[in-house]
Amino acid sequence: MSNLKTTVDQDEYSFFKNLSSDWWNNPKLKVLHNTCTLFGSYICEKIQEKYPDKSLQSLRILEVGCGGGFLTEALARAGCNLVAIDINEDAIQIAKTHSENDPTVPKITYLAEKVEEHCKNNLEKYDVVISNFVLEHVADHDYFIKCCSECVKPGGLLFMSAIAKTFLSRIGTILVLERILRILPVGIHHYDKCITASDAKRIMRSYGFIIIDTKGVFCNLITRTAFFIPTNAFAYIIFAERSAK
Repeated sequence: MSNLKTTVDQDEYSFFKNLSSDWWNNPKLKVLHNTCTLFGSYICEKIQEKYPDKSLQSLRILEVGCGGGFLTEALARAGCNLVAIDINEDAIQIAKTHSENDPTVPKITYLAEKVEEHCKNNLEKYDVVISNFVLEHVADHDYFIKCCSECVKPGGLLFMSAIAKTFLSRIGTILVLERILRILPVGIHHYDKCITASDAKRIMRSYGFIIIDTKGVFCNLITRTAFFIPTNAFAYIIFAERSAK
């Protein structure tokens, strides 16, 4: 039996493996898809503010935990040059096939790989690293953020989004959206695995990042469109910059 540290939670791996085949057609993933559209615009805006003299195509960008490719495709269409990784081989194949069948999506490099494996061979390689709603599904928050951090160049950017571990999130996101209205797949979130924005930022700072911005997010219960809100109590995205050496 291996005692090696891992970011992989086997229960989460199995859950998302079962979702993979229906990724692009599942109505219960519409909220996630719409949130990715919102985040895609936000991420590109912040990248361009940081690198005004560079094109998105010229930057090395990594997405960790890409799933079936919702955010990946949004970023690629905006001009980003992407490597996207996920531990779920089925999701990677779905993402790859979907993008290849759409001529409007530029080429994306998809890899079935753990972030702890990827960072060993890609230390400080990327200008931008993105993790979108993955943090609440991993075995170890600190280790996952550490691995993502190690892929970022000094002076590079890190974006992390997650479901908050708060009373409001437990009621509004997990109970109402998931259990009562069934807008989200039942069982997709577990409160004890979630993390507050303040705890996520504390860990990011411990690995040499300066927090630049944090946005709260929620969705319209009727249209299922996502929008930014002035509280991080439901879900959030953090934008940070790695300190230059």
